[in-house]
Amino acid sequence: RRVVKYWDRKLELFGATKAFKRTISIFDLEEEDCRALALGALRLLPYRDEAGRALVFRQSGHYPSSADSLSRLDWYMIHAATFDGEPTGIEIQKKGFCYISLIDIMGIPSKSNICNDIDSHNELEGGGGSLLSMSFTETVKYVKGINNDTLYALPMRPLSGMHGVVKNKWAFLLLEHVLEFIDKKYRSKLNIIYSDFDEEIGAVDFDARIETFLIDLSSYGIPPEIIPKQIGGGLDYSTTTFVRERLQKDLAMAGVDLTKNNQEWEKQLPNELKKLLQM
Repeated sequence: RRVVKYWDRKLELFGATKAFKRTISIFDLEEEDCRALALGALRLLPYRDEAGRALVFRQSGHYPSSADSLSRLDWYMIHAATFDGEPTGIEIQKKGFCYISLIDIMGIPSKSNICNDIDSHNELEGGGGSLLSMSFTETVKYVKGINNDTLYALPMRPLSGMHGVVKNKWAFLLLEHVLEFIDKKYRSKLNIIYSDFDEEIGAVDFDARIETFLIDLSSYGIPPEIIPKQIGGGLDYSTTTFVRERLQKDLAMAGVDLTKNNQEWEKQLPNELKKLLQM
């Protein structure tokens, strides 16, 4: 049953031309996906936690505007972790992965109803605002989709943990609404650190909450030195570095000789990634 769900969902997200390839590469992403990727929405970290699980760093303020786009990024990260042809990939299929999240929403005007507020703001901003934040409707669609993907479709152990720190009031209010759509099996794996908020200036103790968050992560076998600097850790691992490394691995898996003329694969690379890599 999982195999059938895997191919059905992969076909839904990537289409027939891309879905039936051996694995998913960076060339299979859409421009919207790559725009969010270039901003830092998701990236697979180069280290594992003490239990050997893969770590994916997320910044919700840079999410794409559609649920399918974010789901494609999730699928790419998971395939990147598990289908590199390395022994660690097989281990990760057995041990699973964890999310580390900076939960943030920027640019939302102050109104009374957070759900309508976000949807109205995104309509005014042309779909995603300056930081591509999702609408509430698309957020719920995404949460339901990733629940089903990780529990019933993806060929690996379900999500092992979700660790996050909430940066501002809007993210806190949205998260309160979204949590009810998270599968009960995952709610016990949530480790969310909240900040105290002031109506005008937002989080008033964010630095202190980051310190608490890092201590919590250490207790889960994720030490500060493998946590990105954007969330208070010591790891300097930029989106550009991640994309360059993934591009090399994806091309190697496709059998492309990087010492030869690169024009053919460069033509296939999404424009947003060309801009990021200054190609």
